[in-house]
Amino acid sequence: MRLVAIYTKDHFLFSESLVNLGGKYIYNIQYKQENKYEVIRTPNSNYIENFWSNNISLVSAIVGENGAGKTSVFRNLNKIFSPYDRQDRMFDAIFIFENLLEDSYCYFSEKFEIDEVTKIQRNQIETIYYSPVIDYDLTDINSPISLIYHYSDSISTFYLQNIQRHLFFLKNTELVENLKKSYDHFPFYEKLIIKANSLYKDDFEKVYIQTTIGNNFYRVRNDLMELAKYKPYCFSSEDAVEEYFNNHKGVQEELHEIWDIYKNSEETSHLLHDGKDFKKNLEVNLLSFLVINDTFTMNNDNGGYDFNKILEAENFTDKLHHFFNKYIIQTSKFFYNVLLNGKDELNIKDSEILLEELKNNNNLIKGKISGFEKVYINEAIKKHIIIFKNILDFIEQINQFIDDDSTTEFEGGLEIDIQKLDLEAFNKFIKTYEFLKDELTDSLPNKSRDILEIRSTKKLSTGEKALIDLYSSIYDYLKALRDHQYNENCIFLLDEADLGFHPEWKKRYINALTTTLPILINSLKDKIKNIQIIFATHDPLTLSDIPNTNVVYLKKEPATTKVLSEGEKPTKSFGANITDLLADSFFIKDGLIGDFAKEKIDYLIKYLNGDESSLITDKIEAKKIIDIIDEPVLKYKLEDMYFEKFPEEYNKEKEIEELMRKAQELGLNIQR
Repeated sequence: MRLVAIYTKDHFLFSESLVNLGGKYIYNIQYKQENKYEVIRTPNSNYIENFWSNNISLVSAIVGENGAGKTSVFRNLNKIFSPYDRQDRMFDAIFIFENLLEDSYCYFSEKFEIDEVTKIQRNQIETIYYSPVIDYDLTDINSPISLIYHYSDSISTFYLQNIQRHLFFLKNTELVENLKKSYDHFPFYEKLIIKANSLYKDDFEKVYIQTTIGNNFYRVRNDLMELAKYKPYCFSSEDAVEEYFNNHKGVQEELHEIWDIYKNSEETSHLLHDGKDFKKNLEVNLLSFLVINDTFTMNNDNGGYDFNKILEAENFTDKLHHFFNKYIIQTSKFFYNVLLNGKDELNIKDSEILLEELKNNNNLIKGKISGFEKVYINEAIKKHIIIFKNILDFIEQINQFIDDDSTTEFEGGLEIDIQKLDLEAFNKFIKTYEFLKDELTDSLPNKSRDILEIRSTKKLSTGEKALIDLYSSIYDYLKALRDHQYNENCIFLLDEADLGFHPEWKKRYINALTTTLPILINSLKDKIKNIQIIFATHDPLTLSDIPNTNVVYLKKEPATTKVLSEGEKPTKSFGANITDLLADSFFIKDGLIGDFAKEKIDYLIKYLNGDESSLITDKIEAKKIIDIIDEPVLKYKLEDMYFEKFPEEYNKEKEIEELMRKAQELGLNIQR
């Protein structure tokens, strides 16, 4: 079935209104009594059976200027029929649907009744809303394909999720090849680049300055108390300070000692690395974040750990193991000793065992540490174990990419062929990376929170991103995200999805949708039998593909929005010339000339008519403006006015034209 008409009785934006979307019949809905209505339908003389393509029963457009209420229409449709929207669904409206296999219709309404007409259930129809706009006001339109649905509080996270959707879609070469028939230069990219992000040392040192003073207070106090308790023989002020600094370095010093191990060139000394060695660059990024986060692990029950063990470790994995022990003992020396259980040091690879021991040692800890503090320390140590386990997993995943035949190493990074890429492994890698970003980089400015730089080899324009975002979002939802049975009847609500498209792409928009969506739908196991597309736009260019009976025109008025009747709306759409569509006052008021040019021309006319209010006061400026006008009739008329005001200029102009003509006869190319 397909949605063909909507009757609205009461809405904050619309007065009582009825819209027809271009079905086999034109519908009129009339009030009878109380909540009873009747439907009168007449054949739509412009309706053509199977006009669009297989599986697509109807394509309609909602057109209006900014603020006319196009998104509000979609919001209400989605609120009623989306399986993802759980908001209050009461809406004073009647929705008329035509059955595709028989010449009959049915309806859905929460409040109203139509005698002798079948009333359908809400779950027989499904809407899927898409908007390319990242706007907080759209968060209440719960749709798993709209871009705002994927947006978190991080631009970089949103960007990575977009890449994942793009890759999932681009690996379907059949669908991409069909899209290329409509879009010759479809934004297809074949390679991904992974590099260690170039981070500024200053950003890390700022965090140190902001956090060290408070933490050092606890360090000094607690450690001097330890010395007083266990080593009273050395508790002179000099010995205590010396003992303290043997085991505890300042965070800034620790950072510089790490950076000295990974020393880079003079030109890039303000950065953590020079970008030349991918693995070393990644290592210094991770270790720098671990030093900064070490600032926040202080607790009353902390112990010391010799930082020199980290510096002297032979390889990166050993450095991680020492950092791991440092984090745990600084959180709680008592817990650390419990977890050691006779071992020399803790090992990250034993993370599962350590988590289990942490869980099972409550009785041993009972009475040693107060209840609240025990819970806090327990959770902190558990968090450290999970973080370091994920760092090891992350490095292992990177090494697997390096060894995989989809990857080529180059100076400073990896290049990955997306057609050979194991998407499941890549998505797992991104999940681990996102976790580490959230846990390790929170203390730094936004620009420095990316450990890696992940991007395509092709820089996409705004329009290219808009196009690939549209198709990859729909594809990702239908093929991967869907968490319920497919509905037989699906309405795609596309809210200005062509924003950012070049006019040439706008021309192809409808043809591409009607060509590729059926291919995508047919690839599903649980097939959607019927697709309907309703798109919103304020651009008349796409309307040349839509019959006028399928177009709903919304006109913004001071206090409300008006749905134009058949007699009020523009008369042309399907196959119409774009200039004819633009010339209609519904789209452009006061002609097709830009307001800036129109204002200049108005001042020019005032000047030529002797009006002193004109901002143009010089005949040279007036002539230059006339010379750059490209509309021939207007230009001719203004020249006529100019020479009438300055007849001597007319004679000069004729002399110049005559000299130019003679020069050309002599073979001279003289520019005026």
